[in-house]
Amino acid sequence: MLPLPRAIIRTLCFADVLDMALTPAELHRTLGIDLGASAALAEVYFAFWGDRELREKIVFKNGFVALAGREELIAERLLRLAIAEEKWSAAQRALRRLRHLPWLRLAAVCNTVAMGLPRAESDIDIFLAAAPGRLWALRLLSHLALALGSLARRGGQTRNRICLSFSVTRGAFDLSRVAKQPADPYLTFWLSSIVPALDCRGTYEELLAANRWSAELLPNCSARALAPFYAVQNSRLAVFLEFIFSGRIGRNLEIFARRLQRQRILANPESRVHEAGTDVVVTDEMLKFHEQDRRAEIRDAFLLRAVHYGV
Repeated sequence: MLPLPRAIIRTLCFADVLDMALTPAELHRTLGIDLGASAALAEVYFAFWGDRELREKIVFKNGFVALAGREELIAERLLRLAIAEEKWSAAQRALRRLRHLPWLRLAAVCNTVAMGLPRAESDIDIFLAAAPGRLWALRLLSHLALALGSLARRGGQTRNRICLSFSVTRGAFDLSRVAKQPADPYLTFWLSSIVPALDCRGTYEELLAANRWSAELLPNCSARALAPFYAVQNSRLAVFLEFIFSGRIGRNLEIFARRLQRQRILANPESRVHEAGTDVVVTDEMLKFHEQDRRAEIRDAFLLRAVHYGV
């Protein structure tokens, strides 16, 4: 097992690549980032003060930790967290619309808002899980619901708009199939950071259970509670619509939604959907649209930083 001071530095190296200062709790949750380091939170605090070599390599200020010489990340993180509050309010408005849709099993805020790193012009990423066989229909209905509320991202309009760039069904809960090889520390970090805001029938726990490989890499990382103050529940309308659209009507809607959206997706000659890879995935169980996927770049920068610090 990686010694605790080295695990702390390694974690901060990864956060530094993201220009992110961490709280002690965040550091503890993602300790070691990719090597399965485990320790109690109290041990992490003790290491801050008890290990002289570690103290020389980190700065602990205003409740945040960063690598020494990167103190500006602490002030920047405080600013980003204030911006995140505005984003969460917008996310809740979207969730209040999505909760009325049939076949929605999980809605989780992810990426920069969930990590507390959004910029003022950032959009808000929401990860969706759909009932089996209804992924295309749910995505189409979600876009319509958000568009009617002027909440959908469109063209250059991104600020406080919702981006539905990642949706799955239970058959694609194991995200290791889209991991970058030979390692993908960002995917592990991403999975640990998503914040469930609507969870139907224990779907969030199912997602975590399908990704036990991530728990092995981050043994300190436990399931998150539903987003405080912002969580919503499936409405009675959603239950009613799911009943009404069961059977042939629902199947026909799925077929129509698939045909409509696939035609539009495949019509873009510059999309990575035409490449074999994990950045853009279009199947009946996973719709992933990360045209500017930086995971490999982040991994390589992180490993270089870790080597520089000898961890």
